[in-house]
Amino acid sequence: MVICVAWCVVLVCVFFVTVSLTPAFGYALFYLRSVAPRSMKSMDVMSGVVPFICLIFSMCICLAIFLGLATWLTTVLY
Repeated sequence: MVICVAWCVVLVCVFFVTVSLTPAFGYALFYLRSVAPRSMKSMDVMSGVVPFICLIFSMCICLAIFLGLATWLTTVLY
């Protein structure tokens, strides 16, 4: 299996986006919590991010299965 450097870079960038949305390092969660009304709990903010995390993981699976997705746009443009 041939792995392209661009594919690895795209996959790492996708994982960095996931890290900003998940607890422990969820910087985006802290920003959303700071602008949310006081009546909203932190758990509400965290549960609202779950569909996006599922989408990101499904995109990672698609990138792992179809390696050409990471470099498709650059081959079309250049």
